[in-house]
Amino acid sequence: MTPDLEESKIPEARSAIEGFVTSNGANITLSKEPVRTRLSYPVLHHKGSYFGYMHFSTKDGEMLNNLNEFMKADVNVFRYLIVKLPSDKQRSKTIARQQKARERFEKREQVKVPEKDSKQLDEQLETIIENL
Repeated sequence: MTPDLEESKIPEARSAIEGFVTSNGANITLSKEPVRTRLSYPVLHHKGSYFGYMHFSTKDGEMLNNLNEFMKADVNVFRYLIVKLPSDKQRSKTIARQQKARERFEKREQVKVPEKDSKQLDEQLETIIENL
């Protein structure tokens, strides 16, 4: 939220965003009240701002586009980021793929040829040099 926003208006701005999300068919699972924080570097000559976040789920991909447009148009929003997390199905596929790669790597480690003794190598090297 913008740092110029009065503290009494913060809950109104938050509820407007939450209302937009829920009215477009998303379920909010977690929401954190915006709190005043110091920014790591000045942004538009502001050294502090209000920071809050929410987790929600939706099956409608178009809703994310609508939310993006809503956040751009909202004058109370200073900066925002929409992060799309992988679904449970995608996570299980990734874990299975990683497990298969790990198994292939372990098989390669087991197939390694045992190294010859250094004495044997020295003897072979000497015979080759003698034959030259």
